[in-house]
Amino acid sequence: MKIRHFIITTAILLVIMVVFGAAAFGLNFITGPMIEANNAGAELAPLLAVMPEGASFGGDALIYSSADPSASTLVNVPANVLSVYKEANGLGFAIRCTAESSYSESPMEITIGIDAEGKICGIQLDSYSDSVDFRDNDANYLNSYIGKDSALADVGTVSGATYSSTAFKSAVEGAMGVLIENDLIAAGVKSDAQILAEMIPALHTGLTSGGMLKAEAVAASGNIVEGYKALNGSGYAFIVKNGEASYLAIVNASGACKVYDTTGADVTEANAAVAEEALAAIEAVDFSEAAAKMISAKFADASEITPMVLTTFGNVVYACSFKTGESTYYAFYSRPLTYGDNAMEICTVIDENGAIVDQNVKQMAFGHGVEYMPGIKDLMDASGSVYGEYLDRFNGITEGTLSDDVLVSSATISSTAVKLATSDAFAAFNSIKGGEQ
Repeated sequence: MKIRHFIITTAILLVIMVVFGAAAFGLNFITGPMIEANNAGAELAPLLAVMPEGASFGGDALIYSSADPSASTLVNVPANVLSVYKEANGLGFAIRCTAESSYSESPMEITIGIDAEGKICGIQLDSYSDSVDFRDNDANYLNSYIGKDSALADVGTVSGATYSSTAFKSAVEGAMGVLIENDLIAAGVKSDAQILAEMIPALHTGLTSGGMLKAEAVAASGNIVEGYKALNGSGYAFIVKNGEASYLAIVNASGACKVYDTTGADVTEANAAVAEEALAAIEAVDFSEAAAKMISAKFADASEITPMVLTTFGNVVYACSFKTGESTYYAFYSRPLTYGDNAMEICTVIDENGAIVDQNVKQMAFGHGVEYMPGIKDLMDASGSVYGEYLDRFNGITEGTLSDDVLVSSATISSTAVKLATSDAFAAFNSIKGGEQ
């Protein structure tokens, strides 16, 4: 009986195991493909969202993956491009990439659809972690990319979220560049006006911050197609038509003007009419009083203050020479932009040998209490308004010895602005001493 009971029990257990095994196999047989399909659907959903209706991505759609770049024939793919997919019906490509700005806790994730003609047919921001979402400032910003080729004509950045929207735009340019580099789409052709506008950051740094244009639009008139007025008062830039050609005219705070063609060549002498029209469109700002106050704060006995004409195009908006006793000094009043596009006020005083004898900064913290900016707080003295120990670092510095030693961790943007103003002051000093006024 015991043997018979053992055999029956064992048989029952075997039956149960077979039944459950078969059930598990059946369940996996049925649900496995469903899970796989769901996973594939989750992967393809962002791609289909940026492509025209009827788009399809087959098993061979993935033509590049950052997880295994050697398996792809694509070359010169930037590190922020995660994957490139080719649509099965010849409708174009979908690219997934990332972008990161100064304020990113983690990279933005972006999916871009590009049709066979090389134009953006869809774009979406899949993940965003910056402190300020540019979509809150401009809900139509993403739509401004639709229909654009790689020239991205008229696609700008978002005020109040400049860094993140600039990073986004750069990521889109990089993604489209992959397809152009590998002869999968044709490059867009930039207009002369766009080419000239993109030259501004290199030619007039006062109109920019971190390489980004920081200016308000000036209404077009006469032969002026586009105009930009620097937020810090350092000058203007104009796109001007002269016959069939277009030129860039830049003007500094002293009213000096230079004219450039689309190749970046200085053609001022041959285009006096362009310079004249640009100068007629500006509004002069007098910074002499503000500069005098900063000079007298440290040089109470300053005399013979003589304004000097600037020939450089940067953040210096006023320059003068003055005397204390028998010594002659040169003062350069600068207004570089910092947090919230606020202009700092900096006065750099340089002796005749090209060494700094005084650096005066009116304010370094904008829009935030210093408790949130330890790098700024550490620079303050007991009064909370004078940055004595920090500014003493500049004494004796020459153009050749200016270095990143003047930058301050956790106050990078503000201290970088001070360094930039100092560099611009040296450039202005050299231009003045080169042709002493």
